[in-house]
Amino acid sequence: MKVRMVRFRGGFGLKPLVPVPSAALSETVTGLAGLVFEKENSEQSFGMKIHELKFNVDGSSRGKQGPAGIGDVLRNSDGKICCLFSYHVGIEESNTTEIRAIHKALELCASRSILVDKDIIIASDSMVAVSWVNNSGDFGSLKHVKLIYDIRDLLKLLRRTSVVFNPRHTNAFADDLAKKGSQNLGDRLVWGDL
Repeated sequence: MKVRMVRFRGGFGLKPLVPVPSAALSETVTGLAGLVFEKENSEQSFGMKIHELKFNVDGSSRGKQGPAGIGDVLRNSDGKICCLFSYHVGIEESNTTEIRAIHKALELCASRSILVDKDIIIASDSMVAVSWVNNSGDFGSLKHVKLIYDIRDLLKLLRRTSVVFNPRHTNAFADDLAKKGSQNLGDRLVWGDL
């Protein structure tokens, strides 16, 4: 089923591109795996090549140091959702949640042997987190050292994976998943076909 993501007050929804009975649309996050987003309006089309996978990642913290969540969505070059998740990560500040979102995406990629030799882009809307991960010296804060070293080790394992900055408007779906995580509505991880 092809869908378009639409913004509405309080979040995002899915609108079918062809009429379907309402019973065919799942109202749960688990129903999102396998949906195909219309390319010209989707986040995934931002700079992707054929056969590439893209993990849009985001972290959300409610307040300077408040309830926090992470959310990521993995798509193939056709726009099909291969994986998505939303997790509550406790009380954190925003930079830490962004780094944790990158870390979780890399952990998930490493956990699937089929992904180890794939071209994967981890796309974050946090320039700070991306620079900390990619810069050999800067960690931002001592509390990030272990997490950033873990990320760098995972990047060595996933040789064809890179962490890049993408503008916020290209990361809306991951942002919505992260906000749901910060609201502690229950952790969710869904895998579709790879």
